[in-house]
Amino acid sequence: MFLELLRKEFIERRSLGSKTLWARLLSLLFYVLFVGLLIALECFIAVTLDKKIEAYSSYGSYDFLVLCLFLTMVVGIFFAMLKARSSLFNESDSRVTLPLPIPPSTEIMAKVVYIYAEAVLMELFIATPLLICYGASRHFIPYYYVFSILYPFIISVFIMGIALIFAIVYQQFYKLVKRSDIAQFVIASLLVIALCYLYKVILTLFLTALTDSAIGGVLSPKLVETIHDGLPCFLPVSYWLEAIILQERILSNVLISLGASFFSASLGIAITCLVFYHELRNGSKSFSKAKKEKKIVLDKPFKALLKKEMSLLFKDSTNIFSYSSLLIMCPFLTYAVISSLNSLIYSNLEFYAAYFPELISGINLTLILLFVAVINSSSSLAMSREGKALKIVKSIPISSDKQLLAKLLIPTFFSFLSLLITIIVLLSSGVISAPVFFSSLAIGALLVLFTNVFGLYCDMHDRSAKEIKMKLGIFNDLIPLLFPFVIFFLFFLLSIYLKCPSWALYLIAFCLSAALLVPIGVIVYRRYPKAFLEMEVSN
Repeated sequence: MFLELLRKEFIERRSLGSKTLWARLLSLLFYVLFVGLLIALECFIAVTLDKKIEAYSSYGSYDFLVLCLFLTMVVGIFFAMLKARSSLFNESDSRVTLPLPIPPSTEIMAKVVYIYAEAVLMELFIATPLLICYGASRHFIPYYYVFSILYPFIISVFIMGIALIFAIVYQQFYKLVKRSDIAQFVIASLLVIALCYLYKVILTLFLTALTDSAIGGVLSPKLVETIHDGLPCFLPVSYWLEAIILQERILSNVLISLGASFFSASLGIAITCLVFYHELRNGSKSFSKAKKEKKIVLDKPFKALLKKEMSLLFKDSTNIFSYSSLLIMCPFLTYAVISSLNSLIYSNLEFYAAYFPELISGINLTLILLFVAVINSSSSLAMSREGKALKIVKSIPISSDKQLLAKLLIPTFFSFLSLLITIIVLLSSGVISAPVFFSSLAIGALLVLFTNVFGLYCDMHDRSAKEIKMKLGIFNDLIPLLFPFVIFFLFFLLSIYLKCPSWALYLIAFCLSAALLVPIGVIVYRRYPKAFLEMEVSN
C-alpha cells in the first residue's frame, strides 16, 4: 500500500497519468536535455568563477562554494515547501483516500518520502556537479567524490524537515491572503520582482564567467570578505564542508550537522502529522472567512462580459501567478536581459557593434518580441479558463461576437500596456534607440493582437465536438515564438549583406510583419462563429 501511495504521488504531481507512451518518452527526452544543459552551464560558470576568485583570494573560492551550496539548499527548501503544501493539503486527494482502509500514518509517510525524493533529485542535479567541479580542479582523493554523491541524500533530510514546517506556515498564510484579491496581487508582484532581481544576479555571474573581466560588481572583494565572516551562519552546509574539505573539527561538525538534520526532520514530520490529522481528518474550520457579499449591480451585457474576463484573468489564483506575474515581470526581465546582452556585445564584439549597429538593434527587437510572445501564450486560452462554465457561455442569450470580442479586448489591452511600459523603460534608460522603440511598438502591437486572435481560435478549434485530425495548440505556441526570429533574420540579411538604409530596414520589417500576421488573423477571425458553435461542452 505504501508503494502504491508513493507511486500515486509521483504520477499526480508530475501529470503523467493522462499522457500517452510517446508523450511520456518525449517529455523524458526534453527533461534529460534540459538537465544536461543546466549541468553543463552550471559547471562552466562554477569552474570559470572559481579560477577568478582563486586568483584573488586563497579562501574566497571555498567560501563561494559554501555560499552556492547554501543558496541551493534554500532554493530546494522553497520548491520542497511548494510540493509539500500541494501534496498534504490536496482536498481532492483527501476525498479519494478517506473512504479507503489506508492508515493515516502510511499516507503521511508516502507524502514525506515523495518530498524527500524530489529534494534529493534537485540536489543531485545542482549541488553534486558543484562539488565535483570544485574537487576536480584541486585533485581531491576519491573519498571526496563519494561524499559529493552522498551529499544530496544527507542534506535533503534537513531540506525536507524545514520544508514541512514552512509548508504548514504557508498553508495558514495562504488562507488569510486568499480573503483579499489585492493582497494576492501585491504578494505575487513582490515575488516576481524578487525573482527578476535574482535572475539579474545570476545573469551577471554568467557574463562575468563568459568574459575575461576580473571579479567585480556582485563579486566585489568586500562581498568575498563578508561571505567569509558569515560562514558559520550557513548551517548545516558550512559544517559539512568544514569537516570534509578543510578537515577541521570533524567529529563536532558531523554531529552538529546530523543533529540539525534529524531534529528538523523529526519536528517537521511531527507537526505535519498533527496538522494533517486536524485539518484533513477532523475537518477543522478554515482560518479564511468568507468575503463580504457585495451588493449586486446590474450592468449592461458587454460591460458584464468585460468584468468577467477581468475576474478570470486577475482574480483566479492560477492566473495571478502566471499571466499577471508575466505582465509585471516583463519590464524588469526585459531590461535585465537586453542591458546585460548589450554590455557583453559592446565590450567583446566592438567590431560588429561599430560596423553593423542595426544588427544589434535587430537583436534587441527580437528579444522584446519574444517576451511579448511569452506573455500572450498564457493569456490567449480564454475558453480553457472557463472550465465547466463553458456550457453557460454557449447558452446565455448574448451573441458569440460580443463574447469573443470581450475575450480579445482584455488580454490584448493589458499585454499592449505591458509592452508599452517595457519599451518606455528601455528607451528612457538608453538601452534601445528611438527607431527600435517605434518599430517594437508597431510590430509588438501586431504580434499581441495576432497572438490573441489566433490563440482564441486554436482554443475553440481544439475543443470541437467533431473529430479533428490535428490540434492547433502547438501552433499557438510555436508561431509567436518563431516570428521574432524571422525579424532577426531579416535584420541580419538586410544590414550585413544588402547594406539596407536604417529607415528602410525598419519599414520593411513592419511591412513584412503586417503581410504575415494580418491576413492570417483576418482569416482566423472570420472562422470564429463556426468554431464557437462546434465547441464541445463537458459536464
